[in-house]
Amino acid sequence: MKIFLLPSALLFLLYLVSTAAIAQQPTLEWAQRYNARSSTNDNVVAVAVDAEGNSYVTGNSFSTSQQMVTVKYSSSGEQLWAMHFRDHSNAIALDNAGGVYVTGNSAGGERGRGYTTIRYDAATGEEKWSRLYNGPANDYDLALAIGVEGGGVYVTGSVVSPGYSQDYATIRYDAATGEESWVQPYNGPANSNNVVPEIAIDNAGGVYVTGASGEKSSSDFVTIRYAAATGEEAWVRLYDEPASSENRAYGIAVGNGSIYVTGSSISGTTSDFATIRYEAATGEQIWVRRFDGTSASMSDTPVAVVVDAAGNSYVTGTSQGTLSKVTIVKYSPSGEQLWAVHFKDFTAATAIAVDNAGGVYVTGASSSSSSFLESDNALFAMMPQQGKRHGLSSTTAPATAMTSQQVSPSTMTGASM
Repeated sequence: MKIFLLPSALLFLLYLVSTAAIAQQPTLEWAQRYNARSSTNDNVVAVAVDAEGNSYVTGNSFSTSQQMVTVKYSSSGEQLWAMHFRDHSNAIALDNAGGVYVTGNSAGGERGRGYTTIRYDAATGEEKWSRLYNGPANDYDLALAIGVEGGGVYVTGSVVSPGYSQDYATIRYDAATGEESWVQPYNGPANSNNVVPEIAIDNAGGVYVTGASGEKSSSDFVTIRYAAATGEEAWVRLYDEPASSENRAYGIAVGNGSIYVTGSSISGTTSDFATIRYEAATGEQIWVRRFDGTSASMSDTPVAVVVDAAGNSYVTGTSQGTLSKVTIVKYSPSGEQLWAVHFKDFTAATAIAVDNAGGVYVTGASSSSSSFLESDNALFAMMPQQGKRHGLSSTTAPATAMTSQQVSPSTMTGASM
């Protein structure tokens, strides 16, 4: 899940429902604000929704000290509980056994530095366990993503190595007890910096992390599969095209027996979307596709990828030039580009999701002076899978996160002044 730090006094959660069958504006079901503490700035980073429609939001509250905040809302928007913890939150995940898991980082103090991971009881908010992972250099380690599958909690991020470069570090905890099952570091070629922003888990025993390895001017996508049970490294794949340029992966999704990775890749003086499909079991590259927006002079940076039940993949991101716009691209299972659409109303995309009724959902933010939108609005766009826009809904808050890849209806969250 990407992290957007938004200076704000309130957390803002929106719940919207839309249908692909009728061209209409999405309907606002409810909206809730949460003010963690008076006279503080609060930002939200992630949201998750359970099978009963309850929503769980996590973020951070800033004053003289920092706290991670996690809030549960019912399907009707009633606040059921709120929990505070003394560290910084970056991601959230749920299981089907009553667990709510939040991960982030501790900056020091009596707890020390490192990844912080917490399990809360979904019904009551009671803290069941918390764990701290401190990397080899006892420095500022950042847990950036979390996933839950098959009784395991998987956390990944970047740790500082003794030589002060950054490495991947991926950890499995037992979901019920918090016991550490395994830790797997990854140090890329030439002891360069390795930054991992995303994780995905399939139901076939695979844990996948993706990010970048190398220095800013010469970096590669790096995608790794680990065995969920043991942590054994099954395969590592690098993408570096053109060679010796900046390539950074930002999104990952599983589906259709495959892994889909998307990121930005420098071509000349501007960047393109670069999206890759790998065979999940072997890591074999099935296809790679590049997308160069509407103009060669624009830089295109994706933020997320999602896969539908038919194996089509959807990538969203931002195309920046004289004006900024959000782009959504659809690929067939074989990698054929089926359509690409652009939204001038958006200036930044933050998340994408699909439902089982043919809808594609994108959320983001705009600072457009257009009369269609107020300044700095959050947008929620819904399209059928043919790529025609059905509706836009806007609020006066930048949206930062949306629920999982398959959604119906959708929940998004952001921050509001």
